[in-house]
Amino acid sequence: MTALANTLERIALNLEQEQVFTEIIFDEYEYLLELANDVYIASLETHLETMENIRPSH
Repeated sequence: MTALANTLERIALNLEQEQVFTEIIFDEYEYLLELANDVYIASLETHLETMENIRPSH
């Protein structure tokens, strides 16, 4: 019975560790998604500024 209890405990610890890793991965994914969005917005703003600067003045 001790071997079974030890095995179940190891499985529980592995599942807990896997859950922690999954949470870390999701946190990093959300961070990278926000960063990509910020970069995209900044590039659009730069593009708009460039277009305004090369627009002929009347």
